[in-house]
Amino acid sequence: MYENICGIAPINFKKVVPEGSNYIFIKDPSFSPIILKNFFGSVVQVNSFEECFYYAELGWSNSKITILDILNYCILFVLLILSIYTINKNKTLINNLFLNLKKYLFNSYMQKVFIFSYIVYQIIISYNYVKNKSLNLKPFIDEYVSIASNYHFFTDLNFSAGGFLGGSFSVYLTSGPLSALGSVLGWSVTNNFYYARIFNYFWILFLIFGSLFYISRTFNLSKKYYPIFLVCLSFLIPWWQGYLYSLGEIPSAILLLTAMLTFKKNRKLSLTLFSLSIFLGKFLNFLVFGIFYIFELNQVRKFKITIKDAFYFFLPLIPWFLLIQFTYSNNGLINYFRDLYIFIGDSSASGLQERSSFAFTSIKYNILNSEFSSWNNYERMRIALLPLVGIFLIFKNKKLIDIKFGNITLPIIVSILFAYSWFWLINPLKWMRYSQHFTVLLVFLIVYLSIFEIFKKKLDYFIAAGFICLYLDNTKAFITYYFVILFLIYLIQNKDISRAVLLICLNLIITFDISFSVLNKTISQVPILEIQECTIILNTDECRNSYFAILNE
Repeated sequence: MYENICGIAPINFKKVVPEGSNYIFIKDPSFSPIILKNFFGSVVQVNSFEECFYYAELGWSNSKITILDILNYCILFVLLILSIYTINKNKTLINNLFLNLKKYLFNSYMQKVFIFSYIVYQIIISYNYVKNKSLNLKPFIDEYVSIASNYHFFTDLNFSAGGFLGGSFSVYLTSGPLSALGSVLGWSVTNNFYYARIFNYFWILFLIFGSLFYISRTFNLSKKYYPIFLVCLSFLIPWWQGYLYSLGEIPSAILLLTAMLTFKKNRKLSLTLFSLSIFLGKFLNFLVFGIFYIFELNQVRKFKITIKDAFYFFLPLIPWFLLIQFTYSNNGLINYFRDLYIFIGDSSASGLQERSSFAFTSIKYNILNSEFSSWNNYERMRIALLPLVGIFLIFKNKKLIDIKFGNITLPIIVSILFAYSWFWLINPLKWMRYSQHFTVLLVFLIVYLSIFEIFKKKLDYFIAAGFICLYLDNTKAFITYYFVILFLIYLIQNKDISRAVLLICLNLIITFDISFSVLNKTISQVPILEIQECTIILNTDECRNSYFAILNE
């Protein structure tokens, strides 16, 4: 119990018994300070294992429910009861109030003024949010590799991060050009890695806009909500800062989801998006696509169409394959695919080498000895449990989704479940970025179905809103209040009003989450960053060493 609070006890640990009220514990420089609290709400910072153990024995804890928490929940409960009573007592009055408010806010002129002002605010606050995060990120070898390789791809068609990683078009370059188009532009303009990170956020923003716009136009869906969700949607992803590092999971997943939803409507373009997300994004997406495509074929039983599909799948990749054929450091396209096969089979991330048993004990050991052990309970819930809720919600609305997008619900569900199962049962590392192969698809799909008004029942909108709220990063302490607000909105009798208020309120909550983070921190300026070794050529040992040396300062 004490180790759960204080960590593993040091070797030769001896319990300290303070002598007198003036006793001072010796500070341990190697011990990370921990904040503990007791039932009455008192707070203390402990600076050694001995001090932590002393307070833990007295009942202090880092997750203690205090009398203030109990009082807070009691007040919240009373307010909830009073609100429910008031809403039920004045249903007609409240409905008329919202109808008049909707009429005022959503007339042509006021709507444009409100939305424009609100989006401007979102852009300003999001820019500062991204900037703060970019300045706090430590240097990461995968970031350097992605920016270096993609910069030289766009400038001289040399997809290489340097000789240390195998040279041009090395199979070790797992994040393709889609990952870092914004970063490359940012670096080209500023020669500053911090701005490269910020620029890549706007590249993700562009991809989301393209996805929402194309889907809404293709299926003639409602466009009144997606402008206000556009700016902040990408912050709902666990470890969303991956795209600031120019990693390929998130941008490729956006293309992947767009391809899935439009498969029945525009099969040719969908196959092109699939191929780009795999070969120019993350190759792991091939597994998700493969399951989706096989399951879809099994539904329609038209196997002859695979030849035509293969043509449109590989057609946009011809320039990419030609470059590999003539520039691959290990001689040609055939050798490239052979090396890629070997790399995937030997990679610790794939789990193909280490996966020996699907027995419960083996799976448990695999999970507990991975990055999972360092996650907090909130992260575990968001990556392990919430995806199952999202899948249930999608399955529950299968008929509505299939009517609008074609019979693609089951292929989507099966492919997401496959990625989910691979992560939890096979992948030995459990890096959070790998969970994005299913979390991005689920979070974005739930948001899309909500803002495009695919759901019809109030309960489904309530579940979707609760699902999305649980992916907020900065205001987790307010989750209880968010659910109370959502529940009160759910009680509104008029279904159309309830849906509109719920979506607007949900967006305000997401925006508040970002604003809370920004306004509670000092807004720093992006420092001038001059790395002379990287000015002309990025893929050199000198540039790589300088990148780590300067960004670690």
